[in-house]
Amino acid sequence: MLPTKDWWVMQAGLSDTYLAKPDWWQRPDRSELAQAIDAEAQKYNVYELTASTNEYFEGVHQPEDELGSHNVSTPYEFSTLLAQQYLRSGLSERAQRWQDEVARTGHGRASLKAGQVDNIETFYGKGGNGWRLLTYTGYFKTKDGRHVVYSFMQHGSDEWYTMPNTHRAFAWINAAVDEVIGEQKQRPKPQPVPAKQPSDKNDETPGTPVSPPESEAEAQALPESSVGPVAASKSI
Repeated sequence: MLPTKDWWVMQAGLSDTYLAKPDWWQRPDRSELAQAIDAEAQKYNVYELTASTNEYFEGVHQPEDELGSHNVSTPYEFSTLLAQQYLRSGLSERAQRWQDEVARTGHGRASLKAGQVDNIETFYGKGGNGWRLLTYTGYFKTKDGRHVVYSFMQHGSDEWYTMPNTHRAFAWINAAVDEVIGEQKQRPKPQPVPAKQPSDKNDETPGTPVSPPESEAEAQALPESSVGPVAASKSI
């Protein structure tokens, strides 16, 4: 219900509304309370907020506080939201181009095994780290036409700065992708076919190219299919 900035404002103790009504999300007037919390959050700049939030997470952080301050979701639920955003957004053509441009700059393509073996046609990604949380989400389309959405969430990390856990996070993501669409392997590059040797000095007819192996031709002709969301959720 709330933008991310509002979470940090509540946890840093800067929202009078949240301090007075920590169970705001269970109340019938929660929409009005959410608007009040958001108005309070807009009063703080990033420098004020970062200092207060660091003090909270490095000192008095309690995971149970997040039940009232954070949006509640599972990786699977978040993946279905991403599928809607990236595949059926309903945006205007201009807005869609803008979303594509921004989403392509996100983190993840080089960390995905599918990207490392050159099996990604389109990629969108996003990452979030810090304050005992780590998330990596994204979408990619494989070169044989399959659509994959993934979502990784780490909550309650032992480290308050979580960026170093990125490598292990993508180990889980890649394992989930392999389980859904098959192990991502480097495709062998076709070898050049040597020209046919002339039978004698007067035979200058060049050799004809050899057709690719049947298995490779079949792989190129795989039908387009849709793959459901990949959800990776694990404490690491």
